[in-house]
Amino acid sequence: MMRNRESALRSRARKRAYVQELEKEVRRLVNENLKLKRQCKQLKLDMAALVRQSSSKSSSHIRRTSSSTQL
Repeated sequence: MMRNRESALRSRARKRAYVQELEKEVRRLVNENLKLKRQCKQLKLDMAALVRQSSSKSSSHIRRTSSSTQL
């Protein structure tokens, strides 16, 4: 009877340790996910700014090209 009780106690302790490790991993992954979401948002903002900048340069280049051909 005592061996069974001790075995059950060890089993519950292993399960608690396993659950704690899983919870720790969940917290780590949630933090990593938040970090990656922020990084993705920043990259999208940077990309939009570059697209606007590129579009602006293209349109000014077209205006200069078309005005120089009219001379």
